[in-house]
Amino acid sequence: INFNITIKIYYKMPNNLFKQYNVEPAVAEDPRKPYLKDWVYSVARKVDITNPEDAALVRDLSIVMEKALGRYEWGAVSSNNLHWNRTDKPIRVVMVPHPELKENITLVNPEITGYGSWEICSVEGCGSFPGKLYVVTRKNFAEVSAHLLTETGFSPVDLEYGIRDSEAKDRQKPQSNLEKEIIDALCVQHEIDHLDCIVIADKGTFHGKDDRVKEKRVLAELAMLGMPFYH
Repeated sequence: INFNITIKIYYKMPNNLFKQYNVEPAVAEDPRKPYLKDWVYSVARKVDITNPEDAALVRDLSIVMEKALGRYEWGAVSSNNLHWNRTDKPIRVVMVPHPELKENITLVNPEITGYGSWEICSVEGCGSFPGKLYVVTRKNFAEVSAHLLTETGFSPVDLEYGIRDSEAKDRQKPQSNLEKEIIDALCVQHEIDHLDCIVIADKGTFHGKDDRVKEKRVLAELAMLGMPFYH
């Protein structure tokens, strides 16, 4: 992780943001609320981290996202997954697992700058398509550039998710470590796709319904299919 400069922001923590901003999961196939589908299929707006209003938006959204992960039992989340009245469209923000630490982080304006060459088939769920699973093909490794939200502002970071193609030491790691690293790589690709309104219902093939997650709306429970690699 490369940390360079930090842009400082000062912020007073608000209360009850879920209620204040009318936050709800953006379910794409809810016929009663067509505006949610529009939200899911909107290209997220880039954040101006030097603008105090945008900085406050990110801080609020990060608080909302953290609460959503616990409330809906999601593994990660993008702005496109949560509808609120704070903005008229999603903004380019995701909350995903840290690639090395056991914590979630908020990334602003994330971009994937490099991929591995192997392809992995996985079964993915999504909070915007609750109760449905899709087989999706993604890459084994992703390099991500973004600004990391910190307690005092934003720091530019370069992150590596997954296992590199040519590093034998990665393939020699314990199976549980490999699976976590691969799952995190698939997860970050899933969330960044959302920001460009690319969803698993279009990218993947319908696998079936999962009654266990229908009500919980579990996001990013990615089941590896024997970890198959395709060159």
